[in-house]
Amino acid sequence: MRVFRQHIVPGLAAEEPTLRADTKGILLGVLQTPASSLWLPSLLNESSALHRAAEAGDLELCRALVRAGALVGLADGSGRSPEACARAHGRGDVAAFLRGCVPVTATRVGAGDAFQAAMDDRRSVGRVEWYTMPLEGVAGRLGGRHSLLAIAVSSQEEPSNQHVYVVEKASGARDAAAVPEQFRHGVYISHWDDVKGHVDSRYAALSDGQVRPGVTMPSLRELAVRKGPYEVGANNCHHMAQDLFNACARDAHQQNSRPNSGLSRWAWILGKCGIDIAESRCQESGSRCPVAPSLDMQSGSPSHLYDACPFPLEGNCPAEEHRDAKDAALLSDWIYSPELGGLPERLRVEELHRSTATDPVQWASVRKGETCYVVFRGTDLGGGDVLRDLLVDACVMPLQTPSGLHVHSGMWTALCQGALRAVTSRLGAAAEVVLCGHSLGGGYAVLAAGELLHREPGRRGLRVVTFGAPQVVRPDGGSAVWRALRSRARHYVNAWDMVPRLPSCRAWIETLPKLIYRPLSASCAVRWVPSGAVDLERLVAAGRGYDHTGALVFLVRAASRGMLLEEPAAWRPLLDEQPAGFSEHRRLQERVLGFHSRAEYRDIVVKVAGSGS
Repeated sequence: MRVFRQHIVPGLAAEEPTLRADTKGILLGVLQTPASSLWLPSLLNESSALHRAAEAGDLELCRALVRAGALVGLADGSGRSPEACARAHGRGDVAAFLRGCVPVTATRVGAGDAFQAAMDDRRSVGRVEWYTMPLEGVAGRLGGRHSLLAIAVSSQEEPSNQHVYVVEKASGARDAAAVPEQFRHGVYISHWDDVKGHVDSRYAALSDGQVRPGVTMPSLRELAVRKGPYEVGANNCHHMAQDLFNACARDAHQQNSRPNSGLSRWAWILGKCGIDIAESRCQESGSRCPVAPSLDMQSGSPSHLYDACPFPLEGNCPAEEHRDAKDAALLSDWIYSPELGGLPERLRVEELHRSTATDPVQWASVRKGETCYVVFRGTDLGGGDVLRDLLVDACVMPLQTPSGLHVHSGMWTALCQGALRAVTSRLGAAAEVVLCGHSLGGGYAVLAAGELLHREPGRRGLRVVTFGAPQVVRPDGGSAVWRALRSRARHYVNAWDMVPRLPSCRAWIETLPKLIYRPLSASCAVRWVPSGAVDLERLVAAGRGYDHTGALVFLVRAASRGMLLEEPAAWRPLLDEQPAGFSEHRRLQERVLGFHSRAEYRDIVVKVAGSGS
């Protein structure tokens, strides 16, 4: 029971309720049933912990499980929901409680009472601010957030007389005929003054000169409704916010990314497996979710990350030191969604190779004058290759390549499926070559550069620039290829980004199970995997000996300069260190994804590089 209280349902240990004997029997039974969980049973034809608590009529335990993220709409092996189980066993109070729980997809901040005023308001949009707020339930524990737009309208005659509306999207009644016109397809319009105390962080903004002329509230509402009803994986609040934001933005200020794109993709994948993450519920049926406002968040990563985890940066790297960095950062972001365009005219795409069923590596060749950039895509949490990319990331056992270096076996094997041969053929005798990428893509760039230097030992003009890349090579001072890589590679690390510290830093390796299993086991799984299934010592042993090739440049959003460290003795302590309490934070996944955000890398590098790139 102590294990259940402390590690399975956070908050229960602090409350220490007195549980009846039959409730204890339920919990013990759950813990002894292989793979029983709060949502996994739909795959295993079992009852979840919430089903069994509902049958027992333990309202207190049901409340605790729902707070922990149990899926209220989940069916057991007999097709019954927890509410149905409660009714079948005469547990009326439990059934009423479960019936009153609200899906997280129904989360909204406003009452939707500004519809008519907005439809009658023909003034043009002058300012747009995109805000987010944390969700509750399992989606919230996985880092899920709700998006809304604050849209200010005014007239040319009276620019100071403006009104601000809020537009957001949420799921509603399944019967479309029962939904009033003002809430059609889950689009709600409210007044900013009524909701401004409940928003959390600003994700992006458009000010004067950045908004297209002639955009009005009626036209935006028509666009939002035309997109169709709410769908958690394909048409949720973030999709609508991005669509409306870009409808207002001039071409140079379009938003190519949105919050929780990876989580939306996972929700879609899990839905195909019969698990509806959207059915994670909140206990309150109201729409308001008051949270404290935070600092500006225009870059796509919460600024409070840096306040909560200050990084000891001493800027020593002026703009002129960041050769190739600005263009490499833009390309490393662009390669995730090249169909959206957005590259400056100076960068001309020569070849784009998309990942296929037989070749998992997506890359492109881009020309800038005499310089040829080859950019590799990283792990795309919002794309269809996410599972395959994660498997590649996980295969950290070293493999010896023809150059003699021991490298990350997963990435090397993926590269050898066709990308390595195609890249070396494409580069030919190009005088200036820059290999770059973010995350997994940065690892590919390092390994491809090593192979090029092995094949052409005297090759000049070859450079490597990565952003948030893991360590993929074991140092070998006796190797000419290793020494060449050391002199040509530069790796950018955003403060406490976890990925560049893997797989060699023990403190960060020990964070992995908490990142992977705590959001699942603490939020939605009583027993996601058997105890001890994560062999930390084996992970540490596999990662031991890896390190970065070349110099490291540490970044912090607020700093105008990076911190360049060229020797392992200087950067190793900063990689090995972990801020106190970092891995125990209740929003661990948000921290990890925030520091690793490719948009965050892009924006910081563009700032520190200035005109020096």
